[in-house]
Amino acid sequence: MTGVARSALLLLDSNLRIWPLPELLAAYEPEVAHLLAGLATLQPVARIRIEDAVEA
Repeated sequence: MTGVARSALLLLDSNLRIWPLPELLAAYEPEVAHLLAGLATLQPVARIRIEDAVEA
């Protein structure tokens, strides 16, 4: 899930670099900073499935 969030953020950031219109930067640069801060706090889980809970 963090990979998807990072990909979306990179796409948004890339689009802002391609089209650096002042109104777009004013609207989305604070959101980019907010999303970067939120992503920095995420800690991916190495494995979700618990072996004891899985029955064959």
